[in-house]
Amino acid sequence: VLFRSIDLFTALFPVVLCTPESAAVLFKGRRTYFDLVVFDEASQLRVEDAYASLLKGKTIVVAGDIHQMPPSSWFEANTAVLIEDAEQQHELADLDRKALFAESLLDYAIHDPRFEDTYLDFHYRSVNDALIAFSNAAFYGRLTPMAYPNTGSPIVFNAVNGSYTMQQNPEEARRVVEWLF
Repeated sequence: VLFRSIDLFTALFPVVLCTPESAAVLFKGRRTYFDLVVFDEASQLRVEDAYASLLKGKTIVVAGDIHQMPPSSWFEANTAVLIEDAEQQHELADLDRKALFAESLLDYAIHDPRFEDTYLDFHYRSVNDALIAFSNAAFYGRLTPMAYPNTGSPIVFNAVNGSYTMQQNPEEARRVVEWLF
């Protein structure tokens, strides 16, 4: 019954947006079910969290930025696993070893020859060239900002000279609200 309802669901809604974890549960047992599976912000995804979803697509697109932070393990316990069982070791030998040691899904895709690299040439988020200038000089070197009319400096420094005490700066907060209005 579940497979029939999933088939009906995807017939009605052929584009599905969900997390890799949700896709693994909703489309359990389905391999190459979708024509295209896209992973965005792949530098933030662990391979083990996305691996089941990788199997769901005929074509896989992994999008990310190597200059962004890798997945965080801040809230997780130390989960190092020692595999002593010979049968499990044999099974792991058959798996893609790169997936076991990749820091993120993006790292995995970069080092896997089945994926080809494609880079953006245009920066489309910043209305002003100055907002991408530092990142472009320090990391990318190739991004061309989209053609927007120059609106002056996007960054303005206002000295407030407020006092920061007890994790508050009322004068600074007041000036920000005045600027917003």
